[in-house]
Amino acid sequence: MIMPSMKQFDYYGDELIKISRYSAAYLLDDIELKNNYLCEISQVVRLIRSDFQIAPYIIIIKGARSTGLT
Repeated sequence: MIMPSMKQFDYYGDELIKISRYSAAYLLDDIELKNNYLCEISQVVRLIRSDFQIAPYIIIIKGARSTGLT
């Protein structure tokens, strides 16, 4: 199993946010729509980052349960 580091995730998350800013600037005319789009992209990255941070703990807990340690 390949486990990317948090540093790698932060890099790609930042790249996604940067690309979404460019796309919003070129493709969307309505200011409110742009702001909502950028807010949603940032929120998705935040939620995935949060899941990424807790995933190792979930794997450890599941492993402990399967071995009868909990």
